[in-house]
Amino acid sequence: MSEYQKRYYQQNKERIAAHRKAIKQSRYAEKRLLNPDLPETPRKGTSKLNEAKVREIRRRLAEGESVAEIAHAFGVSTYNIYAIRQGRTWPDVRPNETGAN
Repeated sequence: MSEYQKRYYQQNKERIAAHRKAIKQSRYAEKRLLNPDLPETPRKGTSKLNEAKVREIRRRLAEGESVAEIAHAFGVSTYNIYAIRQGRTWPDVRPNETGAN
């Protein structure tokens, strides 16, 4: 990379990142048109939980099972279970849906 290219990239780093993000979002939106079972937001592949597990967690919470028991059963922290219960994480997954994953 030449000095000019490095300088240009440094000066326009935020604009370039925003453009790349917009392209990624539009490609994902196109994939969702072809496969509506995909989640509303793309997930990273490193999560211990998936949509089916989150539905199960919400079902167990509704039945009155303790947060600590659920967290232990799924191998996550109690914070994760509280965040799911409060809708801070996985807000697009509804407990009554039956679907993919």
